[in-house]
Amino acid sequence: MLTFIDFKRNCLRKDSSINNKLHFFSRHFSVRLAYILYSLGFTPDFTTLIFGLCGILCAILFFYDFKIAGYILWRLHIVFDMADGNIARATSNFNQNAKLTDKFTHIVVNIMVICGLFLGDKIFLQNENNIKLFISLLPIYVIYFLFDSFTISHNLDLRNKLPSNKFFIILKNFCTQEGLLFVITFISIFPKIKLDTLNYSYILIFYNLTFLFAVLFKLYFFKTKNKILKD
Repeated sequence: MLTFIDFKRNCLRKDSSINNKLHFFSRHFSVRLAYILYSLGFTPDFTTLIFGLCGILCAILFFYDFKIAGYILWRLHIVFDMADGNIARATSNFNQNAKLTDKFTHIVVNIMVICGLFLGDKIFLQNENNIKLFISLLPIYVIYFLFDSFTISHNLDLRNKLPSNKFFIILKNFCTQEGLLFVITFISIFPKIKLDTLNYSYILIFYNLTFLFAVLFKLYFFKTKNKILKD
C-alpha cells in the first residue's frame, strides 16, 4: 500500500498547474479524499460512480428547493470527480473507457442539475418568458459540455490556450456553470434579496449570452486548429 507522500506524487497530472488553477478550491481536498478512498479499497470506477450519485443527489436537492444543501453536494461531487483520476494515476489502474464514462456522467449530471435548479422553482415557472429563456439556454449549455467530449477524441485542450491568471479563471467560472449555480444559491441565502421573475430573467439572459460566447469561441478555436493541422 502506498504512503500518502508516494500517492500524492504518483497522482500528479501532466497539466496539474492548469488544472489546479481551474479548481483552486476543490484541489485542496481531492488528493486527501482520494487517498482515504484508496486506503478503503475504492477503485477509480467506483469513485466515478460516487461522483455521479453526488451530482444526481445535488440535482434532486435543487429541484426540491434545498439550494444550499444542493450546492454543497455540487462542490462535493467535483472533489469526487477529481479523486477518481487521482486514484487511477496513483495506482496505474486505467480503464480505457474511463474518460468517456467520466464525460458522459458529467453531461448527465449537468443537465439534471440545471433542470433541477430552475424547474423546481415555483416563482421561475410562473413566468412564460423565463421558461422560454431557459429553453434557449439548455441546448447551448449542452453543446458547451459536448465540446469537452469532442476534445477527448481529438486530443485538443483549449485550456492551454487560455490565460491562467486567477482573475481570468474566476471570471471564466463566474460566466459559466459554476457562476450560475453560485449566484442563485448565494441569492437564496439572503431573504432580503428575492429571486423574483425579473431577477430570473436577468440571470438567464446573462448566461444565455455567456454560454453562447463560450460555444462560439470554442468553435473558432477548433476551426483555427483544424486549419493549422491541414496546412
